[in-house]
Amino acid sequence: MLEQTLREHNRLVEKGLPPIRFSVNLSVVQFRKQDFVLDVSKLIEASQVDPKYIELEITESMLSENFPDTVKKLFELKELGINITIDDFGRGYSSLYRLESIPFSRIKIDKSIVDEVPVKEKKTVIAKAIVSLAKTLMAEITAEGVETKEQVDFLKNIACDEIQGYYFSRPLSAEALEEFLRKEVPRTF
Repeated sequence: MLEQTLREHNRLVEKGLPPIRFSVNLSVVQFRKQDFVLDVSKLIEASQVDPKYIELEITESMLSENFPDTVKKLFELKELGINITIDDFGRGYSSLYRLESIPFSRIKIDKSIVDEVPVKEKKTVIAKAIVSLAKTLMAEITAEGVETKEQVDFLKNIACDEIQGYYFSRPLSAEALEEFLRKEVPRTF
């Protein structure tokens, strides 16, 4: 998936669009490959995409398996210039204690929490706490699965850095993404 995404990134840049940050979800199988970091390094070198545009997403559950090896690989990826995101935060059984050991630059609040803000008080408190935690740890924060204006307004109000979900767009094909970027980029930057 990373190879395909790098190719698509280059295609968009060749068509005159500015480089954009993109995220790729990692599977446990991919991440556990012995040569995973080397493979990623080779893909970056071959594509010549600046690693600052690459964000690799890991889930909380991936952090619970073979933690020392996981942390080692994450630091190696960070050394390549890649950003690490903890995806689906608040959904799994992560240990807050382990967060200090992980070189992440972004936390994504899971849709299961976002779905019920600002309506349910406990979910609202949890969302605020996750944003506060991310800010304290000097990480960016993204809310996933946003579908309503009320959610957008609430998340903006608590200083969520980025908001993603169907409220803005359904998943797009490569061609539709190009069209979207041509229309939206001048208005958002």
